[in-house]
Amino acid sequence: MKSVELFHARGDVERGPLIRSYNWKDLVEVRPGRVRLLVLSPNTRLIRSTSQLLLALVPAVVLLVPWRIMYFAVASALPSWTFFLWLSSSIIIFFGLWTPLMFGGFYLFDYLTIPLQARSAKPVASLTVMDVRLGRFRHTLRTTVEPLISVKTEGRELVLTVFSTRKRLDLALRPQWK
Repeated sequence: MKSVELFHARGDVERGPLIRSYNWKDLVEVRPGRVRLLVLSPNTRLIRSTSQLLLALVPAVVLLVPWRIMYFAVASALPSWTFFLWLSSSIIIFFGLWTPLMFGGFYLFDYLTIPLQARSAKPVASLTVMDVRLGRFRHTLRTTVEPLISVKTEGRELVLTVFSTRKRLDLALRPQWK
């Protein structure tokens, strides 16, 4: 049985401490002895973006339902200045919880659905890995391109930013570049 590893990728280098983009349009497929670049279809990207939008609402609803129940209980029991203090602190706590839950949901959704996204992706090029720079969650691959479709990029060097854990990418690419 052959193992296949799939990673989200971008066709440029993303710099900075935080990942700024959740719109990863490409996938890198690593099989034993072969690395391919896959491009997501426009329909898959639309479904993925819509799902992420809906997924951002789930933590908001989960946090707002108990907050609304507590709001009515606290509003009748506290004086106005104490209620204002409670209201402002609860809004800060809401956004402090909602933001990590939303971004964590994005990453979990992408991780769980990457095999489904790869089914509708089209292979564009076969890649030969020349250099790998491992970061914490973003890694840079310097590759040469051998196109699978008629594109004038043969032999051209391509730099990709790949989103994955260091250990997973290292284990998948070890036979290709070490």
